[in-house]
Amino acid sequence: MPSEKLQQLLQAAATQLQAGRLDAAAALCTRARGAAPGEFEPLHLGGLVALRQGRLDEAAAWLAAARRMQPRSAVTLLCLGLAW
Repeated sequence: MPSEKLQQLLQAAATQLQAGRLDAAAALCTRARGAAPGEFEPLHLGGLVALRQGRLDEAAAWLAAARRMQPRSAVTLLCLGLAW
């Protein structure tokens, strides 16, 4: 997927998350992860959405995968701690 399209998906997901439309945000994150499975941002954002939805095991899995990609991300580590 072109980077611009991925960024549009991620921006839309973040907007939905901020608006509290968690199911819509989760669906957009799923599309982004499917399109770019090796990218940090879809994993991290998907983990944040799952965390807000209370799906802690799923949040921990996505955030742990994101952390493996960017181990110095303090925000990812903090959110991972919340999910555990």
